Amino acid sequence: MAYRLSMVPRIAQRFGVHTRAHAIRLCAHLARRLGIFCLVVAALLLLGSSSREVTLPVASFSGTWGTGEVQGLVTSPAAPPGATVHTPDTSSIGRLSISFPATTLERLLAAAPGWLGWASVGAALVWLAPLLRGFAEGDPFAPGNAGRLRGIAGAAFVVTHVVPLLTPLTAALALHRLGASGWTPDWGFPVHSSLVFVLLLFLLAGALDVGRRLQVDSEGLV
Repeated sequence: MAYRLSMVPRIAQRFGVHTRAHAIRLCAHLARRLGIFCLVVAALLLLGSSSREVTLPVASFSGTWGTGEVQGLVTSPAAPPGATVHTPDTSSIGRLSISFPATTLERLLAAAPGWLGWASVGAALVWLAPLLRGFAEGDPFAPGNAGRLRGIAGAAFVVTHVVPLLTPLTAALALHRLGASGWTPDWGFPVHSSLVFVLLLFLLAGALDVGRRLQVDSEGLV
């Protein structure tokens, strides 16, 4: 029995610590591959964002999609010249359909929730790969890790708080350019609980910076 108990630390070291490092390296490998895939998808979506007819969510100043309706089209407030406002299917937000060629900026912004979201996720995964490799090698304070974590935090902020605002921003630009009256973009609530996660990542990046400085100082004392 004593011999079996003496084997426990070695078994834990062999199949616990070593396996954990290999698992982290595998996660880093997969993160890099998935990040490259997401960046490729983002590039394809960006190149494919050439549709000249853009559909954007709007609401009337009264808070509803309109007071008049004819065969699925809102007639009051009046739609902007050259555009139509369709009645919603399941919500109280109308759909503004710009039926004439949109500007290049409007097309890019309208497609941005797709390509920018994929690009942000891809960049975060690419930054995550060397960060995980540093943890697997037992060096979490390796040079550049704090910057990578800040990059991941920035990408998370873009996905959670910037991307959702691009669609109403495009609607605002289009409504202003069309001289529309009675309609307003649906901005929603721009700040939500995911901001706590972003701030936590920035705090962890600061902790890595402090740890790196302490590591360099301790090496200088040896």
